[in-house]
Formats: sequence, C-alpha cells, structure tokens
Amino acid sequence: MFRDAWPALQEIEADGWVARLTGGDTRRVNSINPLGPEHGDVRDALKQFAPAYAKADLRMIVRVPDFCARADADLATAGLAVEGTTRTLSASLAGRTIPEGPNFEISSELSPDWLAARVGPHGDPATAALLAKITVPALFVTVKRQEDVAAIGFAALGDGIAVIESIRTLPKFQRRGLGRLCMEALLGASARAGAKTACLQVDAANSAGLALYTGLGFDRHLYDYHYRVPA
Repeated sequence: MFRDAWPALQEIEADGWVARLTGGDTRRVNSINPLGPEHGDVRDALKQFAPAYAKADLRMIVRVPDFCARADADLATAGLAVEGTTRTLSASLAGRTIPEGPNFEISSELSPDWLAARVGPHGDPATAALLAKITVPALFVTVKRQEDVAAIGFAALGDGIAVIESIRTLPKFQRRGLGRLCMEALLGASARAGAKTACLQVDAANSAGLALYTGLGFDRHLYDYHYRVPA
C-alpha cells in the first residue's frame, strides 16, 4: 500500500528490485527498493538500473528495510553509506470517530488549496505529478484557520488499511495542536470508509512526531528502513 499511496512517475523492475524515478527531493520515489524479502543480488540490480538514473540525472540510492540484511551488508561492502532511518508504525482504527467542529474539511478529491499547501509557494512539479497519479481511493483533510490553510494530510485506502501521508502544519500555525486534529480527522474518516488499520512512516529522529503518533495509538512497530547512498 505504501507504493500505491506515494507512486513514482516511472518504475523499472529487475531481479526482485524496483527502481523508482520521479525527480524532486523525495527519496522514497527516487530510490531502488526490494519487492520483498526474497530478492536477487542488489549489486546486479544496481548495474541494471544505473543507466536509467544517469539518464534522469538522479543519484542512485537504495532503500533498505531491516529485513534485507544481506543486501545491506553487500551495499556496505560496496562503499555505500547509511543515510536516515525511518520507522513504520500501525494503529487499530476500532472505535475511531471524526472529531466535531467546523475547523477542517474532508474530501475524496485533491483540492487546489491542499496541493498549494503541500508543494509550497515555489511549487514542486514532481510531487504534484505523483499526487495526480494516485489511483487508489484517498481522503484529503484540510485544516483551516479563518481562510488560511493551516494543516494538511491524506490517507490512501486499500485492503482495509489506511496509509497516512503528507501530514504537514504550515510554519505560522505550528504548536497549536493542528497536526493532531488533522490526524484525528483522517483516522476517523478512514474508519468510516471501512479501514480497520492505519499505518504511517516517520523519521526515527523526529521525537515530536513519534510522540504525536504514539499518543494517537500507533503502538505497533512494523519495521524500519534506511537508505544506502554513494559515499
């Protein structure tokens, strides 16, 4: 579901690996990923994918889940350095309801206001394009203060799971609990749409984010991943 929730603009598969190419600054959609715990030699995959990354003018990085220890060791031997660690968490949606109040909007369609808050004042064509490529059902929450967008997030839905993505509070509205309100609205709306479980990914160094999500019931740690990048 994470692949469907944040789709790359181009994908190439080989030997149990998928190269994702999009552009922009999001590593997840510009990295080489295992298709599962059973995969071919990552060094062979790198050779096959290298021309595509060179053509796209992207550095070739590998996303390594913690269940791919052999590939991680091979990448370390090849001289690729570790960059960042992300934690994958899940929570039950049993008993979740949408908060009361007029301070947010829930829509199944991506609105211009939501998109503008996500890509920023200077725009981000790659992110806008991948959001337009989402084909699974989705719910978009926009929290407003007066007429200003204050916080956003969305959930991609499938197989009883809600994948939570792009939780953002705009700088001048931070530290007001609006990120939590956005999350509560998404979780309640996802439960109403039939999802039984929610999952998300958060930077392992983001202590504030981890505290927020733990407080919202994300108490199951599924797995971690990090990136291997050219040193």
